[in-house]
Amino acid sequence: MLVAQSTQSIIVGEVHPNGEHRIIHANPAFTATTGFTEEEARKAAIESLLAPHEQVQEWADLAEKLRKGDSFDQTLRAQKRDGSSFWACLHCYPLRHQQETASHWVLIFTDITSIQEPILELRQSEERYRLLAYNSHDAITVHRFDGICIYASPAIREILGYEPEELQHRPLDSFFHPDDCMLARRVIERHFHNRSESVFTHRLRRKDGTYVWCETTSKTTWSLKGDQPGGIIAITRDISKRRLAEDELKAMHMLLSSVFESIPFGLCITDEDGIVRQCNRGFSSTLGLNSSDACGKSIRDLLPGDMLSEGVRSTELRRCNGEIFNARLSVTQLMLSPEAHLLLTLTDQTEQLVVDEKLREAQRLESLGTLAGGIAHDFNNLLAIILGYASLLRQVAPEHARVIEYGDTIMDAGRRGADVVRQLMLYANQHEPLLVDEDIHTVLGDVLVRTTAGWPEDIKLECDFSSSDSTLLLDPEHVGRAVEHLLRNARESIKGAGAVTLRTLDRETRSERDDSVTRWVEISIEDTGCGMDETTKARMFEPFFVHNKGPEVRGLGLALVYGVVRAHRGKIEVRSELGKGTHVSIHLPHEPTPASQVPISPSVTDYALKAGASVLVVEDEADIGKLWMSLLSKQGWMVYWAKDGEEALDLFAQHKDSIDLLFSDVGLPGDLDGWEVCARVRAECPSLPIMLASGYFKRNAQNHPQLSEPTVYVDKPYQPLDVFERMRTLVGHL
Repeated sequence: MLVAQSTQSIIVGEVHPNGEHRIIHANPAFTATTGFTEEEARKAAIESLLAPHEQVQEWADLAEKLRKGDSFDQTLRAQKRDGSSFWACLHCYPLRHQQETASHWVLIFTDITSIQEPILELRQSEERYRLLAYNSHDAITVHRFDGICIYASPAIREILGYEPEELQHRPLDSFFHPDDCMLARRVIERHFHNRSESVFTHRLRRKDGTYVWCETTSKTTWSLKGDQPGGIIAITRDISKRRLAEDELKAMHMLLSSVFESIPFGLCITDEDGIVRQCNRGFSSTLGLNSSDACGKSIRDLLPGDMLSEGVRSTELRRCNGEIFNARLSVTQLMLSPEAHLLLTLTDQTEQLVVDEKLREAQRLESLGTLAGGIAHDFNNLLAIILGYASLLRQVAPEHARVIEYGDTIMDAGRRGADVVRQLMLYANQHEPLLVDEDIHTVLGDVLVRTTAGWPEDIKLECDFSSSDSTLLLDPEHVGRAVEHLLRNARESIKGAGAVTLRTLDRETRSERDDSVTRWVEISIEDTGCGMDETTKARMFEPFFVHNKGPEVRGLGLALVYGVVRAHRGKIEVRSELGKGTHVSIHLPHEPTPASQVPISPSVTDYALKAGASVLVVEDEADIGKLWMSLLSKQGWMVYWAKDGEEALDLFAQHKDSIDLLFSDVGLPGDLDGWEVCARVRAECPSLPIMLASGYFKRNAQNHPQLSEPTVYVDKPYQPLDVFERMRTLVGHL
């Protein structure tokens, strides 16, 4: 009666000695709960009646406990008659009577689905969150509002090097960088008052004492009723690599912006509609604008529309003030997603064209100098032959007055030709100046005395020597000739009355490359003469070019001045207009490249030899070699003639005990020049007298050996009889 009236589901079963068990009674509450009638339940095994498909094994284990007569409390999922399932809490009570062979049991179960499913869902939710916390690379922490950490996920180990337990019950301030603590406190205050969610970047101290950049997303947690804040949950991510990349990107952006602004030509970027989005100072200043004025304008308002097609072109453009200038414009399309842009590169070529013109002029003059140097070298040998045989002609016919007259005329023409050759070599930079410390005012004073003595009274000469540091390392003869030539040109350009002004000034220039300062003395000659047109001015430094050349004008013209200035590492500037006179400025540096001096004559007076000396002559020019063979043989000397360096060394090796003098040309064919031949001979005979002949002695060349005494240097072209007398002095022959 009690079982039947119970509101709990109750079934009674029995267990036979053979192990079989079955239900013998089920109350109405069981039918109401499961849907199985008492008839359906009677004599059925409990596992076959109530076990769902997914928990067959669990119900089989329960049946085994029934057979053993065990009591138990268990929660299992059970199956209703309609196939649905529910959670059941089972309580089993075994009943056994000694006089009976079968054991009985009573199973009371209660449907707890409404209680169990929320608990399971909560457990599953906790499991999911625990799985997320344990496997996330971001650290999850929970804090009280006083900043004390009450939970830290395992990821904190990777970020800060602490074990999660080491962070618990520690204040938040102990981990923040001192500069970020105030920011963290403000975040906590916002959470407490405003239920806010925050994302902020900060630095956290690692266990090893270093700091790591982190990004933390924090949110306030609330009670279940939502009326009280419970704490703060934070998700912290290590952003060190991202921060480093951002810093590098920021540095690169600043670098590119700096380069964009400071690059020495104009840059402009427009969008697909032609609106200027960005331009540097070079672009805006070239067009006479401010950068702020250019941005936002249409590029067609700044440049002609036909100039905006892709490509590179040189053209004339107009600044905002109306000034026309030469420009180089490059237009390139840039594909900057999602729009196409144009990149314009603008360069003001006004100064560049001037520089290019000066460079072309310098290259042209350099080419002329190379040509002049080659001509001078060949003419040196030809003039040596002319002067040599002319002197022999006078010697063999001393009684013929007409022959002597003709010989003197030839020799005078040869000497004037030699002077022109020296000018050519000076222009070609093949004649090193003999540099000495000299006051330029003294040199200019001597030039004025020589040059202006016969000037007409209606030509006024003015001098203004304002240079305070006028002592320079220079060749007085060369510089004097250059200034003398300029004064003579100034005088000849004045027709009638006029004035010529000679000035000196101190100048300084600063190098843009290394900020060094070079000091100069400027020598300027200004006249009020007829001036020059552009064609004449462009050719004024060419050899032998003289405007309106008269019969009294000889030589290289202003090419000589150009050669002198270049040899002194100086510079020359000319301003001239027709009818407005000419202004020529020579700038000589205070510290030119020093040149080592070559002795012109030896200090040898006592070198006694037997009568009839032996000479080794090294000369590749056949006519000059024959000249020396004839001249020296007539004087009773023994002559060995070599046409190149190798032959000279062979002859010296054969006759070195009898050779009293080596006379060699510097320029020889083959691998050995005169310097090398003399050096090798001196290595064998240190006291052997040497004579070296050349039209150009490179006194500052580092690869030339320093020849000791007795050594004589002979400038070509020379007169053989003069050279012979120097030979006699050198070897002491009487």
